[in-house]
Amino acid sequence: MTPAANGSATSALSIVTTSATVAGTYTVTVAGASGTLNHSTAVALTVNAAPVPDFSISSSPTSVTLTQGGNGSSTVTVTSTNGFSSAVGLTVTGCPANATCTVNPTSVTPVANGSVTSALSLATTASTAAGTYTITIDGTSSGALNHSTTVTLTVNAPAADFTISASPTSLTVLRSSNGSYTVSVGAVGASSSVTLSVSGLPSRTHSSFSPNPVNSGGTSKLTISANRNAPVGSYALTITGSNGNFSHPTQVTLQIQ
Repeated sequence: MTPAANGSATSALSIVTTSATVAGTYTVTVAGASGTLNHSTAVALTVNAAPVPDFSISSSPTSVTLTQGGNGSSTVTVTSTNGFSSAVGLTVTGCPANATCTVNPTSVTPVANGSVTSALSLATTASTAAGTYTITIDGTSSGALNHSTTVTLTVNAPAADFTISASPTSLTVLRSSNGSYTVSVGAVGASSSVTLSVSGLPSRTHSSFSPNPVNSGGTSKLTISANRNAPVGSYALTITGSNGNFSHPTQVTLQIQ
């Protein structure tokens, strides 16, 4: 090139690397010559290693809580980075005894720089021990790349429940007298403390439970006392038990004579 007198001229230096170019730092020298005149300038060239295709793996939600015998799920996402587009095999470890933990499909292939999902299914039984478990989902590609994600599985025992009944189902109480029902509370699952109440009583009557509360699996005596002025008639009473988790009623009839 030829600069103008006391002026300047430019030329573009183009540097092209290939995938075979070794990463490193190089000094590129540009020399200019005109007759006996010779000058040079240097350009520092840094070649970085090409990004390695890879993938990441995640799960959502990362925590699942189930009652024994319940089912749940989480979505496992495999995301491509740097153009990765190979198959990723998925395996699950950490599943508790008497439960099943599976992914479907077991192999996924994301598009380059995209993502793909697989469903993690969690199924417990009544025999699965209550507790907290770490479920690990491993993703492996060609044996060289391996990444994992975890899901915390919490298994709870069912809340204690109960049944309630009373006998007799019909009771006659004379004025200025009293009578009693036997209230039976049956346990469903774990035992619990059940508080009893009664509604529907006519005026000038009084009720008391003994004991109250009562443990499920036990009985309580409901005594009804009628004043001498208690109104004669037939009354539908509702006896209700509550343990904080569940509330159940039973009905009886009271005759005042």
